[in-house]
Amino acid sequence: MSAAFLSYGISNIAMGFVLLLRPEALYDSLFAHYIHKKTGFHMTNVRAAPGFNNALACMTIAIGAGATRASLTGSRTAQSCITLMSLVWTIATLASCIVTPDIASATHVIAAIVDTGFTIALLYSGGFSVPELVGLGQRRTGSSSSSTRRVASTKRR
Repeated sequence: MSAAFLSYGISNIAMGFVLLLRPEALYDSLFAHYIHKKTGFHMTNVRAAPGFNNALACMTIAIGAGATRASLTGSRTAQSCITLMSLVWTIATLASCIVTPDIASATHVIAAIVDTGFTIALLYSGGFSVPELVGLGQRRTGSSSSSTRRVASTKRR
């Protein structure tokens, strides 16, 4: 079990339920107002798009469930997938704040800050190589598939 992945999963599930049940707790928070004041990015109006907010909440809960499952199974492959999703989410969120500041919001910045921290923790705790992270190779753990092939070929004789 990985504490970083478990923390990431539980925090995403919790944030998803906050977005589902009381989104104004995030969108109208003191931190959101502080970010708005410092950056000039607009405050998100929770009542403007309730369907979108609901979909975002559901997606956040699903990602949290996946991260929790990856933590509990200890599957390196599952953890690399969760790390890649977190990295893509972080890069996309940061890029949208920089490239399209007219649509960026204070909650975008909050998400970027939180996800950057979690992504760094996931990358550090997993120790993934770039090829492993994008699915082009897995880290060798000592046993090789060639020994399996040797056993299989000797049984055929």
